[in-house]
Amino acid sequence: MSGLFIFEGVEGSGKTTLINSVHLALIKKNFTSIKTREPGGTNLGKKIRELLLESNAECTNISPLTELLLFCADRSQHLTEILKPSLEQKNFVLCDRFIYSTIAYQVYGRGLDAKLIESLNKIVLNSFKPNGVILL
Repeated sequence: MSGLFIFEGVEGSGKTTLINSVHLALIKKNFTSIKTREPGGTNLGKKIRELLLESNAECTNISPLTELLLFCADRSQHLTEILKPSLEQKNFVLCDRFIYSTIAYQVYGRGLDAKLIESLNKIVLNSFKPNGVILL
């Protein structure tokens, strides 16, 4: 038994707290559970996360398209390095954010075209889908 479960929600909604609780509950039931996040679930993702956070903190003018492409690069690496291998090993994977945050922030927050994001997600995901999404 395994699965990928995505936790989505606005800042401060309790995603991390809930992920930690579910993670501990799975471990108590003798399941292997992996906690991860986007961006930042891999070593490359941590560097991408730093770039994204620094650009926001320093108020540099990272373009919305550049920001989107950085998120897609993170997701591609995350799928290859963490998500797919963990699921192949029959682990539970609890992920803080995924494509739904990209849609919310890049379409509605940055004004990018939803069809562009849908196309990029199709390329990156290549039919990969989570088992469940928990929206807080």
